[in-house]
Amino acid sequence: MPAPSQRSVKKSDWLTSLQGLADSQALSTSGVDLSAEHDTFYAKSLTTPQSTPMSNSSIKAFSKYLSSEGWKTDTNWFVQFELYGGQNSAISAVAKDATAFAQRSILWTIQFYTSSSNYAPPFPSAGLTFLDQMVSSIVNNNPSGWGYGAYANYVDDRLTSTQWKNLYYNTHYQRLTQIKSAYDPQNVFAYPQSITEASSTRRNKRWV
Repeated sequence: MPAPSQRSVKKSDWLTSLQGLADSQALSTSGVDLSAEHDTFYAKSLTTPQSTPMSNSSIKAFSKYLSSEGWKTDTNWFVQFELYGGQNSAISAVAKDATAFAQRSILWTIQFYTSSSNYAPPFPSAGLTFLDQMVSSIVNNNPSGWGYGAYANYVDDRLTSTQWKNLYYNTHYQRLTQIKSAYDPQNVFAYPQSITEASSTRRNKRWV
């Protein structure tokens, strides 16, 4: 990464940092109707490999899409780039097989997020297309076989089973199924994209 034109480094405690992120607003939730705080949204993500960064053509296509379609959509949206790699990255410093997180050699994690215009249901189907094409503007303008992934905590429930297993967990998925079989055989921690038991364990289990 190039040297920044200016830099601001501040040290503070956790609560002071939170207040700064809240634009100096009070952190107290007393008197706040939390039930009214909601959003109707759809999110996607990409993780980009550090060894083969986004091509110039994909950056241009992505920028062009935002500057054109971004003004036409009726949804609220944002894109968030999170630097995971680069020099002195604590994320990249951990060995790939040390933890469940398989994507230790990525440069960026990108979150794509869009909400209904009033943040309430229903979510417009056009918003799905808007975000899908936003992501495609990057993926389709990089070389075939580009080793991108996705981030499991930015859940995209429209991915197929094959897609999310590969994009979120890559080669770690089979190992994670073994851990699932050992520590959660009754599948207590379950949702549509949760790890399932190893297939051999399911075949051999006797249900009573």
